[in-house]
Amino acid sequence: MSSVPAAPIYRVNDLELDTVRGCLRRHGEEIHLKPKAFQILVYLLENRERLVSREELMEQFWKDAAVTDDALAQAIAELRRALGDNPRNPLYLKTLPKRGYRFVAGVEEVRPEAVVATVNVSEQITTVQVREEFSIEGFPIRRRWPLAAALLLTLAPLALWWRDRPSLPPPVAGKRQIAVFTFENRSGRPDLNWLSDGLPDMLTTTLSRSSGLDVLSREQLSVWLGRIGDRGLKGVIELARRSHAQLGILGSFASVGPSIRIDARIYDGRGSLIDAEAITVDQPDRILGQVDFLAARLAGRLSPNRPTENQGGLSSIMTDNLEAYRYYSLGLQQADAFHTREAIELFEKALALDPNFAMAYARIGFTYVVPGGNPDPARPYLEKAFQLSARLTEKDRRHILAWYAIANKDYKEAIQRYRDLIRAYPNEAEPYLRLSRLLGGESRNEEAIEALHQGLAIDPEDPQLYNGLSGATSMAGRHEEAVRLAERYVALAGNANSYDTLGLALRTAGSYEQSLAAFNKALQMEPDFEIARIHRAALYLQTGRERDCLRECAERAVTARTPDNQGRYWETAAWLHWRRGRMNEARAAMMTLHRMWPDILNWNPAELTLSPARRALSPVKTPIPGRGGRFGLRAQFYYLAQEARLHHRPGEMLADLREALRDPPDWGMVEPLEDSLADAYVELGRVDDAIAEYQRALQLYPGMALARYHLAQAYRRKGDNAAAKAQFARFLEIWKQADPDLPEVVDARRSVQ
Repeated sequence: MSSVPAAPIYRVNDLELDTVRGCLRRHGEEIHLKPKAFQILVYLLENRERLVSREELMEQFWKDAAVTDDALAQAIAELRRALGDNPRNPLYLKTLPKRGYRFVAGVEEVRPEAVVATVNVSEQITTVQVREEFSIEGFPIRRRWPLAAALLLTLAPLALWWRDRPSLPPPVAGKRQIAVFTFENRSGRPDLNWLSDGLPDMLTTTLSRSSGLDVLSREQLSVWLGRIGDRGLKGVIELARRSHAQLGILGSFASVGPSIRIDARIYDGRGSLIDAEAITVDQPDRILGQVDFLAARLAGRLSPNRPTENQGGLSSIMTDNLEAYRYYSLGLQQADAFHTREAIELFEKALALDPNFAMAYARIGFTYVVPGGNPDPARPYLEKAFQLSARLTEKDRRHILAWYAIANKDYKEAIQRYRDLIRAYPNEAEPYLRLSRLLGGESRNEEAIEALHQGLAIDPEDPQLYNGLSGATSMAGRHEEAVRLAERYVALAGNANSYDTLGLALRTAGSYEQSLAAFNKALQMEPDFEIARIHRAALYLQTGRERDCLRECAERAVTARTPDNQGRYWETAAWLHWRRGRMNEARAAMMTLHRMWPDILNWNPAELTLSPARRALSPVKTPIPGRGGRFGLRAQFYYLAQEARLHHRPGEMLADLREALRDPPDWGMVEPLEDSLADAYVELGRVDDAIAEYQRALQLYPGMALARYHLAQAYRRKGDNAAAKAQFARFLEIWKQADPDLPEVVDARRSVQ
């Protein structure tokens, strides 16, 4: 067996930076850093003998990404916080104004003994960082138990899950899994920077035609490399350790006079060079045609007994227009950053240059229906893409079939399509996330959770999988687990959306002060992050701060940037007015909402002030589309129950409410409605049934203040004044910040006094 040099460990004072494990430690305890900040720290350490300019760092780590210099400044600020450095008297990072940065501390570089050149790609990860310590401004997230008990209670549930979690899926039979890494631009031409990602995309598309190769998608590779923190040879070795990727292709391109030379090198999971190929292209605009020759040579080396299927070259599968491909490649980068509008504009530019660019049509359709949650404009683009199916790879066709099923609101078909996709290509995490969202919309919550766990077996540090798991476990009433998963999402992502997720998990658990602190933190990081404001308005409503709720709705219904977000505020205000019996105000809010959302079927019960006869519209036949799935049926059946109540049909009302409770609530609902059947029992005089139902609902969602207030009323109605007083007191504790003149607050205070 041969050996390869081990990656270095850098020791600086009491800090240790391990480039293999991708972590920074102080006195043995890991300090969390976002992947980009970690990569910058490694780069500055490796280049500590010289000044590194701001332009070099932007070029190295952001290239064509649509970001400003603030992104670099934020990353440097994060590094200073983690290192405990003072910019005025720096111990580690010295800033030279308008020039750049230099690592100035003394560094000890340790290289462990050489690593034996063998990699067990099925190796199991045996340790996991279960919990990250962090604080939200004004509210530290920590347990108040003694340390030993806290550790046991925190670690035990996740340790059990980690023990029983799904293992890494087996490799696809008869196929070698490979990954094509970013190519280095050695041409000195900034106008060719896009080829650093464009060339790997081209090779991935062409190599995917070989029946003997399983090529990792750019999305999955990007996620993994974000965790690994290295896009070179170290990344190949680490990727092999984490996945079934047996081989990695690294490359570069350089100018040779007017020509472009493209070099590709094949490495195995031990870091050994297996083979290399190169081509020279006379002019850049001939790259698309010539990449096929390079791919054919590579495929012959990688899978000599399984030739590439004769499906035409890259130019016939994708496009023969280099500028169109450039717009397409830049559009993928914008889509990866969730800049949907910008992504669609770039894909449209690609189509203007090549009207037969099938994947550009497909990506527009995907962007509309999955991240955008808007199926109607997506359908014609996906149909056009499939009409051009001769220009698609097998994997792309499978993706488009799933997206098209979602666009047609055929969610059972979409679930089957994703299961087929996972069966054929099991080693990418993104399809598991899409599948889980579809399963959740069909009220198959446990299956959704299982799909997310399978995704984590592939990438244990994918933030979006923790995001999805937090929501799914929260709706299942597993609140402590949901909060832990949300905290892990915050530790991995640290962005506004992760704090919003934490706020939702805490809100559903009834930890309202902590929830408000999390939403405020999200808005502090991103003041125009509307979804966090919408969720905060709903939190105000749930905690009896109705004036604050209406104030937030009134302000943002005007100033929010999109009609979709403006409508969400009108929807919340209409709900509050309807619940309070202010029907004129509820009607006015719903009329405004109809003008903003003319084509959306709304199941807000305030709609009853306008259209009290909707039973003919079956909720099963009219699903509400969400992002990559549909919303559950709880809101629809609750609406139908209120319609039955309005028309004095109590049997129908109870049947609809029971149907509603069979479906889990959607995480972003204004209220979970878990106490709705109990409210109906009270109205019908079935007090004992109401008490039992309130107790059940409060076991699942203990923070529902009005359910507790109504339970107290039910006890008082039965003459059990002690039990009533206890529940009134607990209600007042939850609503301690509520508007003091609300009738529930006045009544509860009188009762406990």
